[in-house]
Amino acid sequence: MHIPKISTLRREPLWRDKQGVTVAAMAERWGIADSTLRALLDHHGFLDTVPYGGQQRRALVPDNVFHAGYGHNVIPGKGSGVFQGDKSTIIFPVFYEEVLDNIWWCLDHAGITEMASNIDNKKWRLNYLLSDHGYLPNTEISLLSGYTVNGVSVARLRRQGEQREMLAA
Repeated sequence: MHIPKISTLRREPLWRDKQGVTVAAMAERWGIADSTLRALLDHHGFLDTVPYGGQQRRALVPDNVFHAGYGHNVIPGKGSGVFQGDKSTIIFPVFYEEVLDNIWWCLDHAGITEMASNIDNKKWRLNYLLSDHGYLPNTEISLLSGYTVNGVSVARLRRQGEQREMLAA
């Protein structure tokens, strides 16, 4: 099966006249934070953060995910999921009910959680999470590692400083 490359320069987002499940509803269903789910979806290619309307950035379903039949971006005015304010409209991603189990399996949140819980040393656990899953938000890494959110932030900054020093040397 041919899966096209991601195109961030298309004129109009890809759309289907089909009901989908929002990212917030998926996060609620699976019992994880919305920010964690968005980070996992983005890291695994189910979402792509693209420029939108000048200064804004939106997480949208990329072309390859659309063509694979996993979801689409809801476009205001097309009949499903319209949110309109005085001067703004919101385009947002949805995923199809029949593929949610496949998406959840691909994200492997349970595997990440299990691996982190199997590491006894708190410092090693934090090191594992930052090195292998640094895309996760600080709140999630904090929950999995046993550190505070501030502790995770400091560790992340130290790690970035060490990487800069290694590059400069």
